Amino acid sequence: MDHLLACHGRIRSFMALARAIATREEATDSLVRDAARDVKRYFTEALPRHAADEDESLRSRLTGRDATLDAALARMTAEHTTIDTLLADLCAHCDALVANPAARRARRTALLALLDTLDARWEAHLGLEEREVFPVLRRLDPASCEAIRTEVRARRSG
Repeated sequence: MDHLLACHGRIRSFMALARAIATREEATDSLVRDAARDVKRYFTEALPRHAADEDESLRSRLTGRDATLDAALARMTAEHTTIDTLLADLCAHCDALVANPAARRARRTALLALLDTLDARWEAHLGLEEREVFPVLRRLDPASCEAIRTEVRARRSG
């Protein structure tokens, strides 16, 4: 659970970095380029592993315990798809800013609107997982916990 919560912290940090790209007037083009590259890399490389941890490792072990949890797990997976669509738009902005960081002023309104939508989706989604899904992990048997840890490590090593 600590690993999953740390991932949520990184999601929030990279969303804050994306917002800084749009709002920090004093940022140099080099900083904007690097930040946009880092945001895109996180959301296209690290985040899919986190989503797989939840959709594959957690969901398979938690489904069928009770109807409320099953509904939360179904919502979690559905929200991953919705968020992925929004993140594709964010990554397109990042690509454009890597190519031309000075364009951030022209993209500011659209980027901020997208970030507002994403922030709202993320907070609802992360809150759902933190309130309704992750606490159940404390009640899993040791073998299931070890299997999850093994799968999580394998996603990051290969």
